[in-house]
Amino acid sequence: MKQPFQNELSQTLFERYEEILGGQGYPDWAWCVRPAVPYVGTRYTKGGILLYASAENLDFLSKPPEERPDRDLHCDGPVAPLRHYEWKSRYDKGSAERAYFANVGIEPVSNGGLVIAAYFLSKKFNLPTHADPREFLEGLAAANWCKFSIQQPKNKDYVGDLDKLRRSLPYVITDLSVLAPGIVLLPKKAWDHPALRQEMQKTLPNARFLPAYQFQPRPINCHLKRKYAEEAQALEAQHADDDVLLRWIELKKVPRLGKAGVWVYLAHLNEIAENTGGSGRLHS
Repeated sequence: MKQPFQNELSQTLFERYEEILGGQGYPDWAWCVRPAVPYVGTRYTKGGILLYASAENLDFLSKPPEERPDRDLHCDGPVAPLRHYEWKSRYDKGSAERAYFANVGIEPVSNGGLVIAAYFLSKKFNLPTHADPREFLEGLAAANWCKFSIQQPKNKDYVGDLDKLRRSLPYVITDLSVLAPGIVLLPKKAWDHPALRQEMQKTLPNARFLPAYQFQPRPINCHLKRKYAEEAQALEAQHADDDVLLRWIELKKVPRLGKAGVWVYLAHLNEIAENTGGSGRLHS
């Protein structure tokens, strides 16, 4: 099978991932599915934005084989590490609204949440943008920080479990080394572990790391809404003429999250961006 490499970066990531997995194998607590390399857009260049979601949900693998969607994308075969590319190729179809944001098999990207966050950051830091979210995605890289999924019937987010996270660190360091992003948006809980944070900073000392809450209803409504209510309203007013951003917020597919919640998240992200230097360290 011909591997669908979009560029040299994705091929290098594939080769490095294979080397890491060959050396350390699978964790005994995880599904034996080869870690997926990041989705690297066709126009991504070093110094760009790397988006990290938390972890892939593979709990459906506990079902009988005939009930598993896209079995070949989630088996220990050659297509598995490239499933974000394959997912986009196969399933980026549907109604105009459902297809508005490209489906790469990373839910916070496919539903538009992290794409909106990346657009906001691109405007803030004078990076290239595009009015079409699909075309804009081609200038980004996106992945899950946690490279393995816990083997159990119900999905469990382990981003707070340092021992489990350590198994993903070599892959994350590879992402950072190969892609050399200038901005890294990542889950706050992964950054909160000093051992992981130090390794990421050591790999990319001049990058701007933005550790944020996940772009999901629960953290936004439970942790951010009250704190950033005024800032969110002010930010919305500042961007009242940004038709692209307003349209993307209108068409995003984040369940149980209204437009006000998106502005709350962007206010949270804006504060982090303003208080984080190029070294990735939060200013005091």
